[in-house]
Amino acid sequence: MHAKHIFLRELSAKNLDTGLLAKKLAMAGVNITRESLDEQIAVGDFQFVLLLQLASVDRICGFERFVDDSDLAQATLLSQSPAA
Repeated sequence: MHAKHIFLRELSAKNLDTGLLAKKLAMAGVNITRESLDEQIAVGDFQFVLLLQLASVDRICGFERFVDDSDLAQATLLSQSPAA
């Protein structure tokens, strides 16, 4: 299964669309537009951090088997830090 399908399945399972996800991410300090999310998903070209960000704003059941909650929070914030 492609990452795009996993991401879309998780959005659907949480009754989220990209607009609502963008708003939730903004509340967590991640600035990304609905349009940017739509484009990344449509092309299927996005970094794993996008899935981490989704998990950080709306828990993905079983995700903790692979990623610790504190790592999710850190990944969300670090993804928005300017490169050193």
